[in-house]
Amino acid sequence: MEPKTFGEYLRTERELRTVSMDDVARVTRIHMKYLKALEENDFNSLPASTFIKGFIRSYAKAIGLDEESVILTFEYYQKQQKSADSSQSTEKKATLNGSRKLIIILVILILLLIFIMILAYYFSNSGTLESSENLIFHDRLHHFFDIIVKVI
Repeated sequence: MEPKTFGEYLRTERELRTVSMDDVARVTRIHMKYLKALEENDFNSLPASTFIKGFIRSYAKAIGLDEESVILTFEYYQKQQKSADSSQSTEKKATLNGSRKLIIILVILILLLIFIMILAYYFSNSGTLESSENLIFHDRLHHFFDIIVKVI
């Protein structure tokens, strides 16, 4: 069974060779917290990527593995992780796009409802309002729609 992460791979290889973390730390002179971060796949706790590869080479040499082979394995796991992150990102974008479309549809429906209510009010009162009130209402209605058009 293939380890799920590069850190698991390192730990498995070290344990197969019955090498302790203390031995690796002593031979490589890498601080224990960095070695633990490697085995826990916590690359954010490590210095820059050039240091990470140096740590990996030293770690591999200390437990008796071919350094280049281990670096290639590290790069393989990194590509797998980037691929997995990329597919998760695509799924999130699709969900966000669906949410945005729903919000836009709701806003349009609300604006349409407001428009219908204004028209209903206008036509229900058109016979009872005096002509000057009709003009004021008509101007306000026109101004309202100008604002909506600018917003959209």
